[in-house]
Amino acid sequence: MEKPSPTLPEILGELDAGIFEQKVHEALKTVALGVIRTGKDGSIQLTLKLSQLGNSSTVDVAHTLKMVQPTINGKVTDESTTNTAMYANNLGYLTIHSQMQEDLFKESENVKPIRRGA
Repeated sequence: MEKPSPTLPEILGELDAGIFEQKVHEALKTVALGVIRTGKDGSIQLTLKLSQLGNSSTVDVAHTLKMVQPTINGKVTDESTTNTAMYANNLGYLTIHSQMQEDLFKESENVKPIRRGA
């Protein structure tokens, strides 16, 4: 049985071992507070840039978070870029774990489950 495709939250949660997702969460809180305190607009920009690593089915995902928090007298801008290597299967699904490896514990002709008492 084929594994279901990873969801967007699952993929974002794997970027930079979950740190990128935490940064986005904190940026949303920070910018939202700036917006309600000043009445000015703020922004958050996420950029994902994918590059193939060699001739493999692995891609480098450069993930950038840029935020603009409004302040009373101007704005605070922050930008952070980190990278994560991810596998892309033949359908393009991204994950940090290779989906090409076979299940080593699957029942087969040479491997039978241990059954007790029968």
